[in-house]
Amino acid sequence: MEPLAVPLLDQPIHKASRVIGYALIGLVVFCWIAQSEVAQLVETSQAYDKPYLITYFNHSLSVFMIPAQAAVAAALRWHDAPVRQALRVQHLGWRLVVLAVMYQAADWVWYLGLRGTSVADGTIIFNTMSAFVFLLEWCSGSRSLRLRTAGAVCLSLLGVAIVQRRPGEDFAAGGSFGCFGQSGGNLLVLLAAFLYACYQVKFDQATKSLGIASTNVVVGLQGLASMLFLLPGIALVARAPGCAREVFVAPAADQMLSMLCCGLLAFLFNVAFCLAVVVASPLVTSVGCMLTVPASLGTDWFLHGDSVSPSAVLGGALVVVGFLVLVLEDADASRAKAG
Repeated sequence: MEPLAVPLLDQPIHKASRVIGYALIGLVVFCWIAQSEVAQLVETSQAYDKPYLITYFNHSLSVFMIPAQAAVAAALRWHDAPVRQALRVQHLGWRLVVLAVMYQAADWVWYLGLRGTSVADGTIIFNTMSAFVFLLEWCSGSRSLRLRTAGAVCLSLLGVAIVQRRPGEDFAAGGSFGCFGQSGGNLLVLLAAFLYACYQVKFDQATKSLGIASTNVVVGLQGLASMLFLLPGIALVARAPGCAREVFVAPAADQMLSMLCCGLLAFLFNVAFCLAVVVASPLVTSVGCMLTVPASLGTDWFLHGDSVSPSAVLGGALVVVGFLVLVLEDADASRAKAG
């Protein structure tokens, strides 16, 4: 059997073929919810409130994508084809550092913001990420301004707002910490949403000409960049003022086990998220992430016995409808471009 010169999974991804992308978004939603449950256990029940260290650990685990992809390439006799494809990306080293810093900053700022706002408000504000992605893609010329696309984003955002704006429920969860105040916390979550949007658009631009295998290599190299260049951040946050201060303390055995579990889910999330951005598009992925809202409702009902109000059902339905409208619009735009 001759080695594959250009592996099938390393052909440039055609945006019209999105079934894999939608499956990846489904995996992102699952990992997000499962990771949230484990992270909540680590930070509350096990009292290990170290957001920078946890996110640094989670993001660095992406480095294991390099040996994983190497094993697949060896089994299929691709040799170094995916690596060669990945290394052709212009200014790859600089882009990896920027992506690693942007992703870490987005996660860390989001955690800090939740200390000053409620979970409900934080969720609504964070999901403005899709609007930022839409604006960034439009400003960069990679997406035209279509009424149906804008309507789909707004419909999903409305659904998130309806679900989360349930009077009398969970509104003191974040604000009780009083670290930054409600306004400060909201601004930090908004900044996190903007940074996530920038990360998605930048990652898509960096890997636009790559296939799935080469994208996996880039994800692994980004994990390596996170491990090397974000390590000094542990010392920096130990000297940060106020609520941003985080002194390193090694986790206990039970905390470490939960962190490993959370890290595995984060690894799957990071890989699926990056691939979904490339295969489906940053906008479809960001709106697809809103599906975590109705999915969380179902999870809380099933696992914790929480009641689901009619308004929550309506909001969840609007999120799903908005996502489906965007999927149809994106498919129509791709067919028009191909034709």
